Amino acid sequence: MKRAHCQECGTVFYREDDADWKVRCIPCYRKSKRAEPVAKTVVVDNYWAERAAVAESKAAVLQLKVLHLESQVNNLIGQSLRQPPPSRIDRELAEHWRSLVQLVHPDRHGGSQGATKMTQWLNDVKRRLPCD
Repeated sequence: MKRAHCQECGTVFYREDDADWKVRCIPCYRKSKRAEPVAKTVVVDNYWAERAAVAESKAAVLQLKVLHLESQVNNLIGQSLRQPPPSRIDRELAEHWRSLVQLVHPDRHGGSQGATKMTQWLNDVKRRLPCD
């Protein structure tokens, strides 16, 4: 145990050797705790307000990134619709279209929505292919 002087009233008190963080005597500590709730509430309110502001700014940044990615995807889709694929890919897709549809058909996957969308997409692609 080592002796220390209270920072507020100057009285001598004892603390453990590794407790350098104790800077007040017990009566001064209790007095500060009684007076602290008003200041503590303000600090807590400011803390949550700051956290909310940070979260809102991060959400705004993420929304901008999502909009940017969506525009890039739409540009890529638009380019692929405007520019027809090479004829070699057309022929290969036309040859394998039936097997691809059989692989992803909703009847084979319990009528899942993903399988339905994939089958619809393959049918749309088949309609756009030049008929041989």
